Amino acid sequence: MHRHPCPDEPSSPSGGTIWWLAGPAAGGVGTYVEAVGRQLVAAGASCRLITVPAGGSSAWGALRALGAQLRHQAGSPRLIHAHGLKAALAASLACPRVPLVMTLHTFPTGWWQRQVARWVARRCRAVVAVSRALATWAAVAGIVPAAAPGRPAQVHVLVPPLQRVGTALLPRQRARRELALPDVGPVVGTIARLSREKGVDVLLRAVALVHRHGLPVTCLVIGAGPDEPALRRLAGRLGIGAWVRWAGHRQEAARWLRAVDVYVQPSRQEAYGLAAAEAMAAACPVVVSRTGGLEDLVRDGIDGRLVPPGDPVVLARVLFGLLRDEAARHRLARAAAARASRWPDAAQVARQHLQLYGQLATPPAAARRTGRLHPAEERR
Repeated sequence: MHRHPCPDEPSSPSGGTIWWLAGPAAGGVGTYVEAVGRQLVAAGASCRLITVPAGGSSAWGALRALGAQLRHQAGSPRLIHAHGLKAALAASLACPRVPLVMTLHTFPTGWWQRQVARWVARRCRAVVAVSRALATWAAVAGIVPAAAPGRPAQVHVLVPPLQRVGTALLPRQRARRELALPDVGPVVGTIARLSREKGVDVLLRAVALVHRHGLPVTCLVIGAGPDEPALRRLAGRLGIGAWVRWAGHRQEAARWLRAVDVYVQPSRQEAYGLAAAEAMAAACPVVVSRTGGLEDLVRDGIDGRLVPPGDPVVLARVLFGLLRDEAARHRLARAAAARASRWPDAAQVARQHLQLYGQLATPPAAARRTGRLHPAEERR
C-alpha cells in the first residue's frame, strides 16, 4: 500500500483542506454526503470530496481503492472525515497520522464489523452518528467509550439534512399516471433498498392481510436491491402480485410521494430513516417501525404511527384503520409536516460540521498522545 500522499504529520489544524471521504454510496448516505459537502464548499470551507471506488466487498479492496485515489490527490489534508466504516478503516490505515472523524450511517452488523468499528473509533478524533439511537447503541455496544462523570458523551449526533421537495412534488393524479397506478382507490407505498433489513416483505404480508379483510389496496414499491426477485415471488404467493407496482430505483424518488395515501417504512433496523423524514415533510401520513432512528422521527399517534418491526399483523391493523379514516390521515399529515419543518436542511447541517471541526482544531494534549476520542456534547 502506498502511503506517501499522506504526510507524516498533518498540516496546521487551523488551516488546510478537509478531505470528505465516502464510499460508493447510494440512497440516504449518498444524499447526505453530496448535499452537506456542497454546502461546506458554499460556506467557504476548504473541502475536497473524495469518493472511494467500489473495490470489492472486502475492506482490503476498499483500502486499495482509497490508496489509488490518494496517490492522485494534491496537497495534504488537515483532517479526513470518513463516511461509513469501510471508508474510515481505509483512511485510518492509509493516513494514520492525519486526524480522522468517522460518521456512522448504519449499524455495524456481525462480530467482525463491530470489532473493526471499535478499532477505528479509538483512532478517531471524533465519532458522529446520524441519530440518537445509533449514538446510544455505539456507546452501549462499546464502539466508543461510554459517558462517565467528568467525561461527556463522545459521540456527536448530527442528523442528516432534510431535502424539502416542496414544489417539486408531482400532483397526485400525475404522479399516479407516471407510476402506472390506478387513478382511484387507496395506495400505500415505500421507498427502500430491497434488502431484508428494510422489511418490504413485512409490508407485502400486511397488504395481503388488508385485502383479506375486504379492502383492496395497491402497494407501491420504489427501489431496487438483491431481494427483488424473492419479493416478487412472495407477492405472487400471497395473491397480491397484480396489486403491487414495482417502480424500481428512481432519482429524487420523493417527488412521487403524493401518489400514496399512507407512506410505510417497515424496516427491521434503521439508523435514521431519511425517506420517512421526506415523506413527513411532504405531508404524508406515515407508519414506521419502532426501531432505531425512526423512533426519533415519529411520535406515535401525534405525527405518525409506530408499529413493532417484523409484525405484519399489527401493521395491517394500523393500515386498515388509517385507510378507512380520512380525517385521521389528514391530522397526522399536518402534524408530520409541522414537525419536519423544524428539522435542519443541508446548510444548517454543514454549519454544525464546521462547528465540530472548530472544536477539533485544538485537541487536548492527552488526545494527541493517545489517539482517544475528543469528548463533545451530543448534537441534534
